[in-house]
Amino acid sequence: MYLLDTDTVIYSLKGETAVKKNLRDHFHDPLKMSVITLMELYYGAHKSQKITSNLAKIKTLELSFEIIPISEESAEIFGMTKAQLEKAGESIARVSHETSSRDCEDERATGQPQGLESEAYFNKYVAGFEARGRPEGRLYSRSQQGIREICGLSDFDLIIASCALTNNLVLVTNNVRHFQRIEGLKLTNWTEYPPKQP
Repeated sequence: MYLLDTDTVIYSLKGETAVKKNLRDHFHDPLKMSVITLMELYYGAHKSQKITSNLAKIKTLELSFEIIPISEESAEIFGMTKAQLEKAGESIARVSHETSSRDCEDERATGQPQGLESEAYFNKYVAGFEARGRPEGRLYSRSQQGIREICGLSDFDLIIASCALTNNLVLVTNNVRHFQRIEGLKLTNWTEYPPKQP
């Protein structure tokens, strides 16, 4: 059974070939999404320029996949995992100087905020990772405060991972390099066809 990370869902919405092939191969397998992914998708839809059509896509996804809620067990695993990573010296919100500097330069040049707040989420979110050569990264911004963080793993990522661990699901993500820090988490990457074992 598989839990689709937000990036995998976005790749599928964008029609990425390898993801579509893997989805076809697993058509009869139980495929699930975390409520966190659903939250991120709704946020993206309401930030986009095509709100109505993107909301319709999300409603279709809700009918197609079982939505996994955040349970008490998931909450406990989240807290334990985050504490373990911090004790091990891992950075949950690690700043990349090179990439954050480039974002600041882009914002000064264009006068526009970069990252999630810059354009339609569905069309630009993943493309932004590819343009920066960091397909496994995730950019979060608070342009009002001028704060930029390039997160290896955000709290949302850790909650999604906790949902996968709680329900004994394989997490389908293009963010394997960061998620593989989490002990016991099973991973696969459907942006590769056939997917390699991490």
